[in-house]
Amino acid sequence: MREVVTACLLVLVASTQIFFLPAILPQILPRMGVGLDDTLEVGGMVLFVSGLAAALGSMAAPRLAELAGDRRAVGWMLGASSALMAMLTLAPGVWVFGLVRFLQVLCIAPIFPLSVAGIAPRASGATIGVVNSSRIGAAFLGPVLATTLLTWAPPAVVYLALALPGFALLPLVRERRWGRGGSERGRP
Repeated sequence: MREVVTACLLVLVASTQIFFLPAILPQILPRMGVGLDDTLEVGGMVLFVSGLAAALGSMAAPRLAELAGDRRAVGWMLGASSALMAMLTLAPGVWVFGLVRFLQVLCIAPIFPLSVAGIAPRASGATIGVVNSSRIGAAFLGPVLATTLLTWAPPAVVYLALALPGFALLPLVRERRWGRGGSERGRP
């Protein structure tokens, strides 16, 4: 049960880090110097780059698990993604923001497939459905959290608020009871 809860939390936090941006992009682009006439084009490019990173990161998940093991790969990717999420606060302009966002999504995208792979050998279809429900919940939670925070705080608060849960989950990921731990070659 604990490993299912951990997988649900990982998927919720990771997916929230992915889904939050479209809701606030029209508000943050002008703050980064993008003219009102260019927000649609620039916003589309930022979202395209994020989507590309999500696809590449998800495709890299099996190889990451093979090299480092599910648990270790999830820990590294979650930590890196959360650090990059926090680094969005330092982006001086939209192009640096887009690059940091690309790297952040590239790191967070493998979390969903690796989290499911960590419990799949012992889980039923219903259990996998519960984990997937966390992803659906994040599609609601991410935009609501981001827009709510942005109404009374600068974008930096949004990025930090989304980074903190990722850092908070790292101790759960390090526990041996979640995932396979080592790689296929038997590393611990």
